[in-house]
Amino acid sequence: MSGIQHLSMRVPWRDRAWDEFICDDPLGNSSCTLLAAIGKGRDDVYEIENHGAGIDSLDHDRLPCLSERATFMSPRGYTVVKDHPYRNNPALKGMLHDTPVTVPGYAFEAVPFRWMNRDSFATEVGHERVPLFNQDAEIEADAALNYTPPWVMDGTNQRAILDAFFEPVALGNSLVFAYLKHSPLQEERTDRILVGAARVTGVTSPPMWNQSGNPPFSSCMWETIVEHSLRPDMTDGILLPYQELLPLLDEGVDVSAALAWAPEGRTVEFSYVTEHLTDDAAIEALAALQSAAEGMRALGVELPDAGVAWVEAEIERLWQLRGPVPGLPGILKLIGVQQPYVASRSVIGECSDDQDPWDLLDEVFHAPSDAPTTVKPHIGNLQARVWAKIPAGRQAVLRLLSGFDISPAQVQILLEGATDVEMTAEELLANPYFAAICTYGMPEHVPFTTIDRSLFPPSHITWKSPVPEQVQLRGPHRPKADRSDADRRTRAAGFPRGHSRSRWRGNRTRQRHPRCPTTRAHEHDSRWSRSRSRRYRRVAPMVTAAESLSGKRH
Repeated sequence: MSGIQHLSMRVPWRDRAWDEFICDDPLGNSSCTLLAAIGKGRDDVYEIENHGAGIDSLDHDRLPCLSERATFMSPRGYTVVKDHPYRNNPALKGMLHDTPVTVPGYAFEAVPFRWMNRDSFATEVGHERVPLFNQDAEIEADAALNYTPPWVMDGTNQRAILDAFFEPVALGNSLVFAYLKHSPLQEERTDRILVGAARVTGVTSPPMWNQSGNPPFSSCMWETIVEHSLRPDMTDGILLPYQELLPLLDEGVDVSAALAWAPEGRTVEFSYVTEHLTDDAAIEALAALQSAAEGMRALGVELPDAGVAWVEAEIERLWQLRGPVPGLPGILKLIGVQQPYVASRSVIGECSDDQDPWDLLDEVFHAPSDAPTTVKPHIGNLQARVWAKIPAGRQAVLRLLSGFDISPAQVQILLEGATDVEMTAEELLANPYFAAICTYGMPEHVPFTTIDRSLFPPSHITWKSPVPEQVQLRGPHRPKADRSDADRRTRAAGFPRGHSRSRWRGNRTRQRHPRCPTTRAHEHDSRWSRSRSRRYRRVAPMVTAAESLSGKRH
């Protein structure tokens, strides 16, 4: 079973196959200039003079497309010299120096911008994902700069975030997906287009910035080097030759079947340059590539048989790798586990391919002191007591939700019934598809396919989906209470007839139960010590979660 993460990687549009040569018609490629780094830095005269030339004969520092991963299919690497964006701040001036970044052939410069942004790191990713992150160091950096940047600034924190981001990326097992944000094929849709996929074969952490003197804080570079297995013969990956579709498009041919769009509901996973993909997201992306490859062949565009066979084999492999509980981190977070993603990987790592992780969890909740050594630091007596107080019906709901590839935020919304269409968590046992229909139009929407994959995995897998006995399945494709029941539910809630999947939300509003944060009054009360405050922050979410899990509010 998995617990690993795959990667997405944004690349710019090229008029050739992302190889080691400059575009044949640089000025004709306006799509790539929509990416800010290329749009601001491209030297049109230089690229026109050297159109079609190999990058090994050119000045790499005059080619901004390189750091945008334009040559990820090049067998030749490159070296670019970077300057620190805050080098001219008075606190850092003269101390941070230009630093080279060397990228080998068949590799990407990977930068997880969402994780490095302070706001999204705090509100979306969560500080608990990076146990070594030190907020005080950021406060000290801001004081030194006399400025509050939007990015994580302290070098130790930057390193901790990058290490945590790439820690679940398993060499040889994790995949990397290249995608386009802008291209001539996306003029009518803003969705991302998948270019290709391969296995991750190498991850090299970035160095610290060259520095001298005594800067007020250290600075780590962000460009992690990710090497991949894709080669022109496509024996270990696939690349869709979209450039060959443009002449057909100009002739009025419908090429829509040959386009691999990023999966529904996966906007975050295919944004921010470099992001994580779960096994479910990777399976969906591979299926899109597989369908587009078939569409290309139908149009007469040649693709190696090896690439098509690789996609099919990877889909089968990832289904087994997925395991039964991709949503387990959200469940563990609700019962007060401080590092739910690490804990989830520990639980999964202790289970064989055909073992139900819930069997192990039941044993741990019953006797925390006997938990495996990798699990014991995460699940102890406190979490066991929280679990024991949850009614049996809600425990069944949590087991069901653990089989969905959903985030902790989605788990909490479904558990509290804080959806656009009114529902209770227990109703998911009667019809799991309420999770999709009752969240439709919300940012936290759960796609129907997410539920399909949990309830009806393919027959070749050895693991068993954690569907509680309360969920009655009928036939191979639907639960006893199916999607039509959910459709009736939306109309009863005031949705227009026939619009159960539209983004129309009706007039119903719902108030979500607030968390139980530490108040500023507590923070400044002389009787409220710093250590007690830290304990309160740690325990209060557990108390709130326990109330939510039990279905009781005080």
